[in-house]
Amino acid sequence: MATDVVVVNGEGTLHGANQAPVNLLYLIFILKRYLNKKVHLINTAIFPNSLTDFSGDNNTAAVISQLYMFCLQDLDLIATRDEYSASNLKALKLNCVDSFDCLPRFIARNQLVNSATRHQGYLISGGIALSKKHCETLAFILNSKIDLDKPIYFLSGAKSLPVDSDKTQFEWFQKHLPNLKWLYANSMQEWLSFIARSEWIISGRFHHSLAAATLGTPFLSLSSNTPKIKAALAILGLPNQISLENEVEIKKTENEISKILVDPRFASTEKVNMVIKLAESNFIGI
Repeated sequence: MATDVVVVNGEGTLHGANQAPVNLLYLIFILKRYLNKKVHLINTAIFPNSLTDFSGDNNTAAVISQLYMFCLQDLDLIATRDEYSASNLKALKLNCVDSFDCLPRFIARNQLVNSATRHQGYLISGGIALSKKHCETLAFILNSKIDLDKPIYFLSGAKSLPVDSDKTQFEWFQKHLPNLKWLYANSMQEWLSFIARSEWIISGRFHHSLAAATLGTPFLSLSSNTPKIKAALAILGLPNQISLENEVEIKKTENEISKILVDPRFASTEKVNMVIKLAESNFIGI
């Protein structure tokens, strides 16, 4: 390999110890330890023991933590996109630089920050942690609160790896939202334009929330399978995620939906500019 630097875009892969994170850790280890490459792990969230893909006993958790530490200890740069990931690395006695996800920086480079027009109905999207019950509950809430004369869309789309669960979740939502229409983005620019034109978006996906925050579209984030969305919201100074896990949380979610309909909240310009600047740390030394 003739390359001087290998840049690994960690994204949300390094969660737990199933096949995908273990494969990525192995690749990183080989690149650094045996090929002697300069390796940068950027744009990454790191949660060694946040998923329920093992029995949960202390011994297994310790082994997983050791695996992460062993594979990441010699890297030339680790840029974490949230403070929770940074704390996890600190617990493993690994150094990192504070950064943020690259999406706000991409939006800024295309001069689309705060470009939202918010004039074309509502958006919802799926999420990795959304069950049939979650989707139907949220749809039932929306059906009783929103202006049903306005269009409402389920946003999907991916350049190369469409999410198989989107169609299924769309059908679950549609059970109580018969006016819900399927909306597929065929490009990054189209995806951003759909979010920018919506009055608000409710999503269980990390990048949908970040796009909305940067574009200036009001949004509510559904709880996910790791703390990554919660951590991003904290940096942006926005309220925590909404949940559909029990009656108490559902009532809170109903209240948050009522609020966004009459008093939408936005990420401040100061916070958005801050995360755009933070994202530049992903490219130190390149």
